[in-house]
Amino acid sequence: MQYDKIDHLGLVPSLADARKHMPVFAESIFSGKHHARYIEPDTPYHVITRTFQGRCLLTPTRKLNEIIAGVIGRAQLLCPHVRLYAYAFLSNHAHLLMQGPPDEVVDFIAFVKREISRRHGRNIDWREAMWGQYVCAALPSAASQISCFKYILSQGVKEGLVRRPEEWPGVHVAKQFVGRNPKPLTGTWFNGTDAAIAKAHLKFIEKRREARKEAKAAKLAKKKSQKQKKAHKQKHEPKLDLTQFKTTHTVRVEPLPPWAELSAAYYRTQVVQLCKEVTKEAHEARKGAPVLGVQGIMETPIDQSFNLELPAWLEGRNSLLCWTAVDNGETEKYIERYWSHQRAFREASDAYLAGQLDIRFPPLAFRPVLSEVRLMRARMAAIAQQAQVTREAVASVPS
Repeated sequence: MQYDKIDHLGLVPSLADARKHMPVFAESIFSGKHHARYIEPDTPYHVITRTFQGRCLLTPTRKLNEIIAGVIGRAQLLCPHVRLYAYAFLSNHAHLLMQGPPDEVVDFIAFVKREISRRHGRNIDWREAMWGQYVCAALPSAASQISCFKYILSQGVKEGLVRRPEEWPGVHVAKQFVGRNPKPLTGTWFNGTDAAIAKAHLKFIEKRREARKEAKAAKLAKKKSQKQKKAHKQKHEPKLDLTQFKTTHTVRVEPLPPWAELSAAYYRTQVVQLCKEVTKEAHEARKGAPVLGVQGIMETPIDQSFNLELPAWLEGRNSLLCWTAVDNGETEKYIERYWSHQRAFREASDAYLAGQLDIRFPPLAFRPVLSEVRLMRARMAAIAQQAQVTREAVASVPS
């Protein structure tokens, strides 16, 4: 695969050029309507999600890296059909390159974002929403998949934060393939639900034990002072071994589909080559300027906000459907399937909201939510329309 001749962004240079040559950018043709989610099980997707207001809520720490690794490992256990190809968690956004059934892909993303917010939010005293809405773009061709993989490897390097991808102090897929001691990402998952249930059970047993002792003491007319009671409670405070609720997970990274047939050693060689290209390109772009460095990254306060520059495909109401690259027509075929799905969904949705509840939706689609009031209005409107048609038919009959 001649990936060295492909722009690592895999995108056409301008929005006007994209509209002229290929309808890659999904400009809404439905007035005021959002596009229906469309995820193909056999197509990899590039997922980007940003933190709240671009704040550095994910400033790397050893504890945060442990949380992220445990959450991803747990998500892979709950969503076994999701294939993870690459990941990178920077201070204010994250990248995932993944593939799987639509329902599991959505559940995987939601689980990772939710659990990181719950477990890391209390460590930084952050009680509000931690994430913004994610962006998902398809990678229908082999060239686009390699380009996106290289783009994820460049995270932290192209911004001038570190010199090489494996030097990023946070969670980064490059560490699994590059460096002196490359090893899989491992983390600990703490089952808080089971721990809370066990703790509540111990408290119940301790409370019942105290009630029995107090009843026995009352019979013997031996009343204890408040100080003795407090000391007694402290002595019998229920203790719970939390280690029994911790599980170590290893994050599985699958080889890219274009390189699936390569051996593990040769696949690692390809990844190392991409990392070298990323390092060289970033060094030339900096023109000798120093990087921020690991210490500067970890000292960045979490309340510091960076406004991420919106790429061309996010101008106005546009959104990126898929990455473009030199292919054999995979991109055009994917776009045709995408728009066919959108039109079929819009027709079914409009009919469903109008009261035709037995309408069939296209595969991999979700039905809109109808409230009781809206459903009643839709039925009444359908009845009134049918009555109007009947009256017009009767009026047109000659007497």
